Amino acid sequence: MIDTDHIASEVAIYFKTNPSERKYDSPLNRQIITDRVSSYGVIPSQTAVFRAIVELLNESAIERADGGDEHTDKLGGAIAERKRIDRLASGPLTDADFTKYSSMSPADVEHLFHSDALFQARYRKACAKWGFKLPTKSALDAASSVEPDLGEWRGLDAKTYHSLPTSKIIQLYRGNQSFKAAVEKLIATGKI
Repeated sequence: MIDTDHIASEVAIYFKTNPSERKYDSPLNRQIITDRVSSYGVIPSQTAVFRAIVELLNESAIERADGGDEHTDKLGGAIAERKRIDRLASGPLTDADFTKYSSMSPADVEHLFHSDALFQARYRKACAKWGFKLPTKSALDAASSVEPDLGEWRGLDAKTYHSLPTSKIIQLYRGNQSFKAAVEKLIATGKI
């Protein structure tokens, strides 16, 4: 028989070394987890503790002890990410930053500015210090956010598209903007 004090020690270590799991840490949950690990009849380990927690959560045998939920987890993650970006962006700009930013193409700056929050924060700082221009949303992005006029092809679906002869599809795609927009919408939504 395995000593329950040893199992309880493994559970304590698990919560200490896995901060994201501390939301399940309470005296009652620790006892339930310890009992479950004990029932396995194995040498206590972090893997056994993790397995027990997953099983117990799936069985609704343990609950969160921090009063939070999925929404508070997402909010906490977003706040932590914002703090991380602010911390990294607050560092001083260097000559290497100037060289990097001044040698980038406008397209590369625009892409990174709109896709990487850390780059955006650092580049804003560089704009204020060295007079670089802030990128704006490209005309392509602005145009893609406006729903195209599908006209007579508004009801085009995958079945109708596939029923058309290939030669007709090519002809319409090349010469009819409404048809082309409808086909591209089907492609974008993964329907064809």
